Amino acid sequence: MRSVINFIMALCLTLSGGAAMAYLFVFAAGWRGWTVMSAGMVFTVGILWLYEDYIDAIPKQDQQEFRSQRHTSFDDRPGGDD
Repeated sequence: MRSVINFIMALCLTLSGGAAMAYLFVFAAGWRGWTVMSAGMVFTVGILWLYEDYIDAIPKQDQQEFRSQRHTSFDDRPGGDD
């Protein structure tokens, strides 16, 4: 359920930011820089969220192996007994 909610939130951010930028650039009679920048930031956050959670995601069976490879304790470091 959590992944579905994350997907919906990321998709909403992406679509709302993209729609706001499209509206400002195509239909709006006048716009200020901060409105375009805020729409771009919302769009960027949505894209990054989608990328991290769904495009660049590590499969669940590989997550534990990946975490165990990254984990190093203080005793495992080379030269720790100096």
